[in-house]
Amino acid sequence: MKLSRTACYAIQAVVFMALQGENQIVIGHRAAKELGIPEGFLLRILVALSRARILWSIKGPNGGYRLARPAKDISLLDVVEAVEGPLRGSVLFSPGEESRGVDRRLEAICQQITDSIRKQLQKVRISDLATKGSLAKSR
Repeated sequence: MKLSRTACYAIQAVVFMALQGENQIVIGHRAAKELGIPEGFLLRILVALSRARILWSIKGPNGGYRLARPAKDISLLDVVEAVEGPLRGSVLFSPGEESRGVDRRLEAICQQITDSIRKQLQKVRISDLATKGSLAKSR
């Protein structure tokens, strides 16, 4: 499995929020600077995470973002699907009548693999990743 840059940035942002402490409000541009993520890109990700109710968006002059629930209650699957949409196992169907049976079996196999990946991502909690030094810049 390969995570997109968007998914990786989303995970980093949520871990960053978790490391700030429960109910701590973080300003989007500060998170972008500290994480080394382009600000506009991160702000779009934060909006998606807010829509998925992983983060709360706080309006006003002292606004920003904070976790909507404890880090132990947020899974990697929650974060990835918030920015990428539901994970699906699918196959591009081949033209021709004779390949339909193979395509259906391949689709079933891909769905089983996707279900397995979903279960693994569901097991990993943001709190598991939010340890001191977990976001040390490697740039």
